[in-house]
Amino acid sequence: MDVFLGNPAGRLYRFLEFCRQQDANATVLAGWSHYLGMQEAPAAEVVAAIAPLLSLPDAIEDLLYDLPDHEAHREDFGEALAQARGALSCCLILNEPMRQMHGMYDRGTVTALRMCSRTLERDHYSAVAADEQLDEVRQRASELINAINGASGLPQAVRTTLLGYAHAALRDLDLFNIRGVDALVDDLDRFRGQVSRDPGLVSAIAPNRNLWQSVVRFSEALLVITSLVHSPLAIIDDVHDYQAELIAPTMVVAPSESAKGQE
Repeated sequence: MDVFLGNPAGRLYRFLEFCRQQDANATVLAGWSHYLGMQEAPAAEVVAAIAPLLSLPDAIEDLLYDLPDHEAHREDFGEALAQARGALSCCLILNEPMRQMHGMYDRGTVTALRMCSRTLERDHYSAVAADEQLDEVRQRASELINAINGASGLPQAVRTTLLGYAHAALRDLDLFNIRGVDALVDDLDRFRGQVSRDPGLVSAIAPNRNLWQSVVRFSEALLVITSLVHSPLAIIDDVHDYQAELIAPTMVVAPSESAKGQE
């Protein structure tokens, strides 16, 4: 995995460096679509996908403010961040040639952002997921989709909910170079929140062994990413404990036959 995807300055550097290498006569829309791997997508979808980058300069400033000598860091990187904001504002002129964007910043901007990324990496731990970990999430999400589609008798609301989480994870993997690992952490938090609010979700899944196992494997793959973010030294037992927290409180156990007879 590209180490620069681990923090906001690195992701912004990587994007602007890519854009500088694009044909100046191509449109901004074409260049940004190429970066996203969305060459056939409508302009509105490109803007929606690129939107998280627009807030990166502010996120970088917040992280720099937390560092010692933040005034010196602001002096070092302030101009680069201002130019980056100008370059990102080209989302308003997507059909103009890339030279419009190139005129907003220069080689010094991307060099400064590269240095800024290294500065943040030293003082703010930034998780960099391994390609194998991301591939595992993609595989588990795809397996979950297949299990959902193959499950009979599953309530439509449950089917729609589970498909939504699986497709969201796949989408966030596709846009990993935009949002980084935080998007996958958000996916897990939303999934855990859904389970905690809706115990019936688990009771509807549990009877189907294949579907249940697919849900568990999917959440475990996301949990590995989460443990990377919150504790680089986490061991697999911690992940399993966290997994137990996810599912144990919501398991619905049917009363035994003897218990029924006593009622």
